[in-house]
Amino acid sequence: MSDGEAGETILITGVPGFIGKRVASLALALTRAEEVVFLVQPRFREAAEAFAARERAAGAKARATILEGDIGTGGLGLGPAALASLRGRVTLALHLAAAYDLRLTREVGERVNVGGTRNVLDALEGAPRFKRLGYASTTAISGDRVGRFGEEDFDVGQTPKNEYEATKLRAEAVVRERWSRVPTVIYRPTVVVGDSRTGEAEKIDGPYYAMVMIDRGLHLVTARSSARFHLAPVDFVARAMVALLERDDAAGRVFHLADPAPVTFDEFFDLVCDAFGKRRPLLRVPAGLLRPLFRMPGVGWTTGVPRQSFAYTKIAVDYPCENTLRALAGTGIACPPFSSYVANLVRYYREHLSHEASRGPRW
Repeated sequence: MSDGEAGETILITGVPGFIGKRVASLALALTRAEEVVFLVQPRFREAAEAFAARERAAGAKARATILEGDIGTGGLGLGPAALASLRGRVTLALHLAAAYDLRLTREVGERVNVGGTRNVLDALEGAPRFKRLGYASTTAISGDRVGRFGEEDFDVGQTPKNEYEATKLRAEAVVRERWSRVPTVIYRPTVVVGDSRTGEAEKIDGPYYAMVMIDRGLHLVTARSSARFHLAPVDFVARAMVALLERDDAAGRVFHLADPAPVTFDEFFDLVCDAFGKRRPLLRVPAGLLRPLFRMPGVGWTTGVPRQSFAYTKIAVDYPCENTLRALAGTGIACPPFSSYVANLVRYYREHLSHEASRGPRW
């Protein structure tokens, strides 16, 4: 944003979600932001109001406005007057809301991920003060792609592994179809983990399933994989999203929010074991040998690892992030190496999340 601009109104979907509330906190602190609008479903209003109150108490510069709506509904679930008012003042937007679940049904994914994205674009197109949208896609749209999947790549013949990936791929296609009418910055975060400084996370998911296994002592025989494990802490992802949205030249481009030097799955397991103070795996076997085991009843409960997540251990794919590195050069915003913050993640898991792991067997 240039020095002469003021009074930005920023619309954000996905508050008070894991990434959304951190992005919102940064947006509320922007010098030129006058108003930050949270579009929330009614069931999240109380949590959004509590978040906004904390931000006000912490000295937020901008005013937080909460609008009850639903991205899965035409007009964002707003009445005509509320929608017209929003369209009249919105200048920037961040669409972060999505249905994230590896067991996602096609119906829900189409309504929320695809339809919701289309509804956001409809609301923004032609708005008189609107400048740019930041849209949260995901590197997971690469599906079963092996090898390089760059920021310039999109539909390269990959097959999605589940409906989450499939609907996010179609949602990004919707954004690309409207690029000329709704200027959009596309973010593709890799797997997002807790805060690199505090370790704060909200639930056991993704890489945290490995922590459950290690916590239960079920990690001494694991799958062997030299594939890259692409992780990024939530504080880096949020800061990068806001910084990139502020760039006039970012619209129409894709940015991988990723670690430029990711660890392998084997290295990830070793580092997490070290942080737990437990011995590393004694035996690593080909992933194909363990896959049938995860289809057996009760194995997911015993290990703490859902069957759907097992597929991600063997896809050898790289996510170069040259666009991101160039755009963030000189800002002080960079993805830290996993080894520098793994201890913080494990500490937070032990103090705040390990009760979820206690429901399974331990050795």
